[in-house]
Amino acid sequence: MQRILNFILILLVAVPFAKAQPKAAFNASHNKGCSPATIKYINQSTGTGLTYFWDLGNGNTSTIKDPQAIYYAPGLYTVKLIVTDVKGKKDSVTRTKYTEVFKNPIADFDATSRNGCTPFDPGL
Repeated sequence: MQRILNFILILLVAVPFAKAQPKAAFNASHNKGCSPATIKYINQSTGTGLTYFWDLGNGNTSTIKDPQAIYYAPGLYTVKLIVTDVKGKKDSVTRTKYTEVFKNPIADFDATSRNGCTPFDPGL
């Protein structure tokens, strides 16, 4: 009986510590857009007393919980989040090619007919 009680006591003490490990996680309001693309990252990390370090992939970093970044150049960007808890334990998550910025469209058209009477059909 004493062994069972000791085992239960160990479980009751160990389980909260196992859950106390920091776990880095994030999402974005959207992760694609045309330049300049403004992306808001939503931190979904768990742990106690966390601090944050973001590498936003565009040359900028942040230490706020839910940062926002502006991407000007078209391309794919890798975003990394490192979380640290009050005991100094860390966890990180890297999302490779997570944010995509498209080249802006360029309007380009030509009318086959440029002169005519009303009602005029330019042939677009």
